[in-house]
Amino acid sequence: MSIVSEIFCTPIFQYENINIRKKESNLVENEIESFKNVGNSTSLDNYILDRKEFKELKNVLTNKINNYFQEVYAPLNKDLKLYITQSWLNYTTENQFHHSHHHNNSLVSGVFYFKADKDDHICFEKDKSIAFDIPSDQTNNFNARVWGVSVEPNMLVVFPSTVTHSVQQKRNNNLRISLAFNTFIKGTIGSKQNLTELKL
Repeated sequence: MSIVSEIFCTPIFQYENINIRKKESNLVENEIESFKNVGNSTSLDNYILDRKEFKELKNVLTNKINNYFQEVYAPLNKDLKLYITQSWLNYTTENQFHHSHHHNNSLVSGVFYFKADKDDHICFEKDKSIAFDIPSDQTNNFNARVWGVSVEPNMLVVFPSTVTHSVQQKRNNNLRISLAFNTFIKGTIGSKQNLTELKL
């Protein structure tokens, strides 16, 4: 009998049924200016959660990312907190997609879904530095190169900012609206004794 240990896992958290106000939903559908991105459209405002209309939603999302931070990092310094830096909206409709990318200058990133279909996914990709191409007859946690996570309206997906992710081409003409954001740490990290202290 063999013992299998899955070490150094990539933590992807999904928070379901986050309540939003009708006012917020209407605003993202009707009043936000956007520009053409690589495969879809992105809001011109890339600090969207700083708008007063999104104050309550920003507070909810901040609580969720700090739950993730405590669960994943379990910091010794309990005063350490994550805060949201940039935030923007993504609009994706028929035949559009979201290119593969990761988020620089951020520790944890999140995507909140205002509108999504049942077959919508966000796809996370394994590090491309793998040197061998070995076809497999069954996909599992060890050999998968891309892993799709199902999304739905009012869901928040939180993940390490370094993980490459994308959205495949949309097959129907329903509009998907997502809000993406980056974060950073507020507080002191490292160790004074080890000469690694950093006050943020």
